[in-house]
Amino acid sequence: MTGSHGQHGAAMGPGAGELIAVVGAGLVACGYLLAARRLRRRGDTWSPWRDVAFGTGA
Repeated sequence: MTGSHGQHGAAMGPGAGELIAVVGAGLVACGYLLAARRLRRRGDTWSPWRDVAFGTGA
């Protein structure tokens, strides 16, 4: 006899995948912004359009 307790894939619950995706995207965005700031401080030319392209996903 199988009950509802043995379902595969139910451990994460609804919305967990979306939360992981949002947190991951946030970490990537923070890493990008920190790297861009570091390059600007170092004196490298860094077009603001690169930031726009990254932010829009282009």
